[in-house]
Amino acid sequence: MARTDNPEQKMTILIGYDGSECATDAVKDLAHAGLPDTGQAIVMAIANESSTPVAAYSPAAASLGDFNWATPGTWQELIDAANRDAEQTARSGATLVKSALYRWDVSVAHDIDSPYRALIEEARSREVDLVIVGSHGRSSLGRFFLGSTSQLVLSHASCSVRIGRPSKASAGAPLRILIAIDGSAGGAAAVREVGQRRWPAGTEVRVVTAVDLQLTAAMRRSHHADRHHSVVGPTVVVEAAVKQLRDAGLTATSAVEEGDPKRVIVDEANGWGADSIFVGATGHGRFERFLLGSVSSAVAARASCSVEVVRPPAR
Repeated sequence: MARTDNPEQKMTILIGYDGSECATDAVKDLAHAGLPDTGQAIVMAIANESSTPVAAYSPAAASLGDFNWATPGTWQELIDAANRDAEQTARSGATLVKSALYRWDVSVAHDIDSPYRALIEEARSREVDLVIVGSHGRSSLGRFFLGSTSQLVLSHASCSVRIGRPSKASAGAPLRILIAIDGSAGGAAAVREVGQRRWPAGTEVRVVTAVDLQLTAAMRRSHHADRHHSVVGPTVVVEAAVKQLRDAGLTATSAVEEGDPKRVIVDEANGWGADSIFVGATGHGRFERFLLGSVSSAVAARASCSVEVVRPPAR
């Protein structure tokens, strides 16, 4: 939450919605995201420019001779129809969001564009704190979130991104939140974000870091690390994070695991029964470059629960 340091500024979230089951699951997941009681939510639907008739029947296509019968009037009718479809979908999503966040201000937005580009631009122009998307999607709006789009949003957004998936927990029930850290600013931001959220009583948090033994050995051979540092360093970091979370009133435990972080994080979340995973968007390399982009993206793609990739607020 980029602006929660100022209590007068509400959290702003942007929700990509295409009417698919996965998009609906992402909206339902809002009840398990620890969000504040009030805030501003924007529900956005995008008619994919590459998957609508608008692309085929544009004046540019007509000028090539392939669609000479596509007059400017016909082209405008297609644009209007695509916009109406997107607006109707956004309003349907807004109704669902309002039922999950009934005290929030909910508005709609729609566009004809590349879905990921439209969401990123909307997030930047509205100074959004968090973008929420489904893991996959399939709809008349152009297969809005079919894997690659959610990954593109995750990679290019300037704010935090949450990939929402179905939760087994009922509203208001205790949750299990796993935080993956590596000692970087991104990991610290993930810990801070969880500590600032409003979780149901009894919620448990588990802080995990992974030690990649193969990379650690290579670093030792290159004199960049020693065996003591590769084990003790991560332990100190996770214990400090646990203390921070306990100070925030949460029940927190820790684990230092060996193996490829991409696998360790997902396996730990599955074995522990996590409802969501929080990871930093980037790492700095101190502990095996553990969350340097590719790991957070891999976790978001492979996890069976919701994943929130946290970016520190711009200073």
